Amino acid sequence: MLRFIVALALTILAGLPAKAVEWWHDPDRGCGTIVGWQNTKRISDLPGCDGALPNGAPPGEVAMHDAKASLHEAEKLLDDGRSAGVQQLIDKAIDFMNKAPSDARVNWARVHYLTAVNLLTSKLASTANKK
Repeated sequence: MLRFIVALALTILAGLPAKAVEWWHDPDRGCGTIVGWQNTKRISDLPGCDGALPNGAPPGEVAMHDAKASLHEAEKLLDDGRSAGVQQLIDKAIDFMNKAPSDARVNWARVHYLTAVNLLTSKLASTANKK
């Protein structure tokens, strides 16, 4: 009887759809989380995605994507000890976020992107001072 109940339960559970990850939280798309960002302050963990977005992604997500990709490239350059082009990438990210539509998710993320810009700007200044 116990085997029957277990088998029945497994059959029922197998028929339930697994909870899908919302695409804007999908790590395979380069999407970060607020917890990750707060723990590491690495651009890869910044909320938003820098990987492929689905067709028809909302304009705010596209703006965050473009800004994050730009900041991520700036961080990589700084990590390699290079400063050439970093300020332009930071400025580009700022421009993307300034042009982003005013929606709840983008407005929530703006403070985190500003923090990222400030961190990278500080790293850039530190790199320039070492030369």
